[in-house]
Amino acid sequence: MGWENAIISVAEIAARIIPLFLAEEDRANGAPGPAWDTGGVRWRLDAQDAVVAENTAEEEIGLLFSKPIENGSLSVMVPIPMHKAAKVTKQIEEYGPGDVAAAPLAKVAGIDGPGYRRVTGCFRYVQVGAAIALLNGIRYRFVANGNVYEGCLETTGPRIRSVEYRMKDTHGNSSSGSAKFEDGEIQGELRFPIASGVELDPMAEEVLLILEIDEDSFEAAVAEQRKLVIDVA
Repeated sequence: MGWENAIISVAEIAARIIPLFLAEEDRANGAPGPAWDTGGVRWRLDAQDAVVAENTAEEEIGLLFSKPIENGSLSVMVPIPMHKAAKVTKQIEEYGPGDVAAAPLAKVAGIDGPGYRRVTGCFRYVQVGAAIALLNGIRYRFVANGNVYEGCLETTGPRIRSVEYRMKDTHGNSSSGSAKFEDGEIQGELRFPIASGVELDPMAEEVLLILEIDEDSFEAAVAEQRKLVIDVA
């Protein structure tokens, strides 16, 4: 899947960043210190010891922080425009037990309206029946329905035009599929069969979701996280 499926543990980011505190001279007078690069993201500390994630890709990206909780996962997406950065100290602290995935936030043109955002989320070690959140108002889970598995996508705010998924089991097998809604955006709950070839009970090793979301709905869902964006020093 390339860099857009880049997912690493928050603990690894923290372990890489902690030694940067020792490079105090490099950050004197507000100058940026040493950095650690992952796919599309440069992690560093600013002069006030805040953790900064800089977008080094040639497009806007989203950082999806997620961590397991009882019966599901908790997550937040931080969008970072091209040539910008975001202060994510709070997210590093709050999502320490979890992961962060970086992916592009591509724009898809609409016919009469503002268009759509192609939003990607990647999650690891998801239990059958557990709900995972991609954005505020969007939850996904997969359940066993007899001898097959079924995906359940629920949205209580954002409007969704299409969904793509890839499920990977703990044996290395994967299954993928997609659904497009001919009648326009959907709200409420959508159920769809998951292609055979994977054993997802008791858990999937990895769940990848790609949704096309109405642009206005997307912006409403990430409005608070937009406030974290800063200029690159």
